Amino acid sequence: MSDRYTPTCGSNPSLAETATEIDIYGMGPRAQAVWDYLEGAACLYWTTDNRFICTDEALDFDAPRWEGQSLADFLKWLDGLYDEIFEEDYYAENNL
Repeated sequence: MSDRYTPTCGSNPSLAETATEIDIYGMGPRAQAVWDYLEGAACLYWTTDNRFICTDEALDFDAPRWEGQSLADFLKWLDGLYDEIFEEDYYAENNL
């Protein structure tokens, strides 16, 4: 795990100080492709108030990219980003 990412929590900044970065295993192929795409920019944290927070260093505002209560919801969210990320890249690369 890396120490270069900092979680953000606008409603409770001290929460970010106690959050723990976590590794994720057992993703489906679509969720894994998105997570690999976000590598180096996004990070998932578990907070002391039992929430997951996904930060994204590529975003230009001081807020999490995603917040939720379960890892299953996070994986569904990643899976849902697949078409958005890879369809846009496909169309851009092929001038469609």
